[in-house]
Amino acid sequence: MLMNLRAFSALARGVSRSSTPLSSSSSLKYMGGFRTVFTDSGYNVLMFGSDGVSLEVLKELFKNFDDNNGKISALEVVSGRKYSEFEPSEFERYAKDHGLRVHHFQHHDGSKWKTNEFPQPGLLVKGGFDLAVVASFPHRIPESYLNQLSLGAINMHPSMLPRYRGPAPVYRAMLDGVEESGISIATVEKTIDTGKILMREPFTMPPEESYENVLRVMAWKGARMTVEAVENYDTLIKNAKTQQEYIDSGEEATYAPKVSPTEILWKDMTVEQIHRYFLVLGHVGLYTWLPRSRGRLRQIHFEKIEKIDPKNISQEVDLTTSNPPGTIKYDKANQVLLVRCADGWIGVKEMNVENHGLMGAAEFANGFVLSRLGRNKGAQVGFRGLAGEEELKE
Repeated sequence: MLMNLRAFSALARGVSRSSTPLSSSSSLKYMGGFRTVFTDSGYNVLMFGSDGVSLEVLKELFKNFDDNNGKISALEVVSGRKYSEFEPSEFERYAKDHGLRVHHFQHHDGSKWKTNEFPQPGLLVKGGFDLAVVASFPHRIPESYLNQLSLGAINMHPSMLPRYRGPAPVYRAMLDGVEESGISIATVEKTIDTGKILMREPFTMPPEESYENVLRVMAWKGARMTVEAVENYDTLIKNAKTQQEYIDSGEEATYAPKVSPTEILWKDMTVEQIHRYFLVLGHVGLYTWLPRSRGRLRQIHFEKIEKIDPKNISQEVDLTTSNPPGTIKYDKANQVLLVRCADGWIGVKEMNVENHGLMGAAEFANGFVLSRLGRNKGAQVGFRGLAGEEELKE
């Protein structure tokens, strides 16, 4: 039987979305995100994602979709990218490059889906979507849409639920300094991150590692767990445990709110805390204030912070504990700023200075530290929190 014009047009649109030509063997199997040959036991999957974490999950789902023995019969994606963001995310580019149909959660005016605008599968997909897979999606998916899915939705969450529910589980685990967190695959429910747990695995948090590197490894592991959950969904959903069962057995339910630029409190924070905050929040914003004349303040964002060994500091630099927290010293030989905190000194190599841009330690010292000391004999120079600093003038 000949394919009708509408179906052919939809198929052509699906193929044209791919900027990377599909291999001849692949093109015989699927076009535009749906297979040309189906199995009765396969799932039609719709993935919701937006970023690098989502991308890792999508790659593993696509491998399963590309495998003749895989559980996924159809695969399409929903991008959480805002239309105000000019460039498509890497998640969206990967989907298009591999011939997958891409839906958008937002319209050009920023409004979200209405009830009658939920994504419907391509014309070659048998039936509707069975299962939604969610990973790092920045919007709440309407319950009315989840109810249309025959199998519901599962979410890859980088924590050992019920601990660290919410939008920033990896950030909060690292800021808390926990030695172990985990990854959970749970059903999506009306209340965020409260679904039944299909599977979860512990994850050892590596010390002295950046947020980006930790998240990358957790995404890689979580992606493989997600595909395992899809492959074994029928069995796992029957044996899924509610989070209340874990709470009743002694586990704690906590919330991980979003993070934001954070001010260093020199008198309260230790060297270890400041260094850990920099590793976790360096790309978000870790800042302090430098007092100016007439009570004004200049904001300083730190770009490179490191722990120091006092034995390697020049003998000319006085690092006695009598210096109050916030005090700034400059080690010319090592070209590093030294700032006193609650239990010692931490090194600063680069910073972004309000109205001045990116500055190294030497440039900052010459412009803001040494010149002040020259005008105020016997004075101390420091960031906000140092007694008497408001009287220092640039």
